[in-house]
Amino acid sequence: MGQLPHFAFAERRVAATDNEPRAIACAAENFRNLGVEDRAEAVLADMFPPGQAPLVVCNPPWIPATPHSSLDNAAYDPGSRMLFRFLNELAVAACSPTVLSSRTGAL
Repeated sequence: MGQLPHFAFAERRVAATDNEPRAIACAAENFRNLGVEDRAEAVLADMFPPGQAPLVVCNPPWIPATPHSSLDNAAYDPGSRMLFRFLNELAVAACSPTVLSSRTGAL
């Protein structure tokens, strides 16, 4: 779960996803502590949450090596599999009006 830009909370809703329940619990607690839980939701999901989005931000694991512990999963992405899967699914989603809005950008 990456850092969410401050501007995202101004007047938008944010759905932050992760496939690790501990990361979701941590993000939900952070949203409560920041007082933004009415605009930000932590969603346990394998990749994209349901619904449309005008902006997609990804903070993938960046080390293309094998993790050796559950903590390593946040930084290690063997063969860049997660990154390539994200990019492929984003490309497919861009062709589907039910997933991404017509003005979707990606970071």
